[in-house]
Amino acid sequence: LVTRLVAWPLTLLGLSDVATVTLAGVAVSMLGTLAAMLALYDLACQELDQASGVRAAFYLLIFPSGFFLAQVYTEGLFVGLAFSSLVLLRRGHRGWAALLAILATFTRAVGVALVIPLITSWLEQGEWLDMDLEWRQIYEKGLPWRPIWHALVAISPALFFLLWRVSYLGMAFGTVEDHYFGRGMFSLGPTFISWSEAFRALYGSNPQAAAYYAVEWGAIVLALGACFYGLKRYPDLAWFGLLVVMLSWTSGPAQGMHRYVLAAPPLFLLLSRLGRNPAFDRLWSILSVLLMGLMATMFTFDMWAG
Repeated sequence: LVTRLVAWPLTLLGLSDVATVTLAGVAVSMLGTLAAMLALYDLACQELDQASGVRAAFYLLIFPSGFFLAQVYTEGLFVGLAFSSLVLLRRGHRGWAALLAILATFTRAVGVALVIPLITSWLEQGEWLDMDLEWRQIYEKGLPWRPIWHALVAISPALFFLLWRVSYLGMAFGTVEDHYFGRGMFSLGPTFISWSEAFRALYGSNPQAAAYYAVEWGAIVLALGACFYGLKRYPDLAWFGLLVVMLSWTSGPAQGMHRYVLAAPPLFLLLSRLGRNPAFDRLWSILSVLLMGLMATMFTFDMWAG
């Protein structure tokens, strides 16, 4: 829907239908990426400092799989919606945060993980403590609609996810994921088998496969480490990132994790913290840009890069 809205004014350029839709898709991805950069800057400024905010946004762009943010993929739009939702939630705008969380869930199913920071925010507000008293006074005051409404807002991404999942579009999506991509939520058996083979490939006789899976495993270890590191410092971001990584990791085939970890904000906060050291900043920037250039070249020549 968003792509169609963006594509409509582009028809004035006289492009073919395919070119118009493709350009619109790229524009949507890049606008989403811009929103994600601004949100990461805000989050890093809160947790670290202004310079760290700039680094966090920069590290998002140059991450080895960062070129997918400018492709007709869901990554750019998803991280823009998800990170902006987290920023709005921290600023106390739970309603707007829930709306962006719902849109993020419609963009990628893993967006349902945003329900955790939303519920945590609602619980921390303490409104649920007054609900028991209001339920006891139901005959005098009526139903406690205000706390009920706030609770529904907090769990709205999960509710909309369930409604979408049982709809025609949701069932069609599930069929495509299952039969064409072999993916599903918590596909533990296929996940164990595929990632076991990916681990053995690191020591196999195929150097190309070893190099690719080294990037995959490196992204997983780095993202999980960043999320565990942030559990005490910024639990709202860490739990969301941890769920995103785990839901993606346990979805089946051993591929694409270096792309999926882009949605874990603790990853870039940790890198930004480490980037305070000029040596690390230069080393990571050079290595990340070179690796991204290599993978983008492979992708351009129709080789598997994520």
